[in-house]
Amino acid sequence: LLIILTCLLSFFITINNVYADELCTKSKKYEQYEKLSPEEKKKAIEPEYCEVEKEERALNASSKPAKYNARNYGIVNTPKDQGKNGTCWAFSAMSVVETNSMKNKMPSYNFSEAHLIYGIIAGGYSDSAGKFNKYSMSDLDGGTLYFAPTYFFNNKGMLLENEFKYSKSYKTITNSQYPKGRSYLTVGSFELYSNNYYGVCSTSDINTIKDRILSDGSVQATMYMDSNLFKDKNKDFYLANTNDSYYGNHAVTIVGWDDTISKSNFRGAKRNGAWIVKNSWGSTWSGDGYFYISYDDEFICSDLAFYSGVTNKTF
Repeated sequence: LLIILTCLLSFFITINNVYADELCTKSKKYEQYEKLSPEEKKKAIEPEYCEVEKEERALNASSKPAKYNARNYGIVNTPKDQGKNGTCWAFSAMSVVETNSMKNKMPSYNFSEAHLIYGIIAGGYSDSAGKFNKYSMSDLDGGTLYFAPTYFFNNKGMLLENEFKYSKSYKTITNSQYPKGRSYLTVGSFELYSNNYYGVCSTSDINTIKDRILSDGSVQATMYMDSNLFKDKNKDFYLANTNDSYYGNHAVTIVGWDDTISKSNFRGAKRNGAWIVKNSWGSTWSGDGYFYISYDDEFICSDLAFYSGVTNKTF
């Protein structure tokens, strides 16, 4: 069951490794990634090659509410179901964009993840539409946090869900079957927020993420997902650490937080508090499609993506 549900992300790097050492210092996380077996790498999120200099911001935590849930403000769509496909990266990114559009007083759009996915994989941006002139979901073992912004900023979309529906089963379509995007919205900016080591949330990280949720509506995040690590049978409370894995394998959407959630709800947590996380396994999974992930989870703050400035397209 876990194999069916888990989205396995296999990251690529944008700098050729032959020359990367001349341009930057190799990150500790990438050194750990290099030690993985080929089979483990297929299931891993390939981290940033370069050591990332992350700006630390000293923010006043007391200025933020102890609890916040974007769902309460009607700006989060119902969780969708990725099915057996390794497409969590698309669902989490599209959810963040949909929420930012509603946060910015746009209509409640339900956009097509399928259009995003097929536009990216198998050479979707080439004139020949990739190998064999087809778009093949079976070629997709997973995705990266860079896939979605490539789609957004190349102005290839977006389409509504009812214009190009998502299929939970693998299928191949021809270039002529791939519809052109509509001019609904434009995405203003994409920012990657990456820790160089494992992603235990520092106080600064927590405040930064809270700020972005308040300003943008939600945040895209990566985590290590194993259903056995939920502390309760309802799959409400989750915490993973490096004894469980050395890599993340699932993308989700953080829509809020609760500082008052007791650490006793999570195995091994040292701090109270948790993120409210929207998953992409349907609206009935865990009761409503959401769960809490502890601030002490060792992956949730490793790689995050911020989308903002979603507005009506004018071109």
